[in-house]
Amino acid sequence: MTPSVWQGRAVLRISVSNWRTGDDDVDRAAAAIGRVLAQVRGAAQAPVGAT
Repeated sequence: MTPSVWQGRAVLRISVSNWRTGDDDVDRAAAAIGRVLAQVRGAAQAPVGAT
């Protein structure tokens, strides 16, 4: 995974080049990325001093 820009927006570029990668692998990776994004967004929106 690498950062990139697409249509002027920051994006995460993912390259998969292994023939053994299946739909379940993609689903797990997408879910993990979604969890991290939610955590980052939550941390960015948390009030100062919040835990």
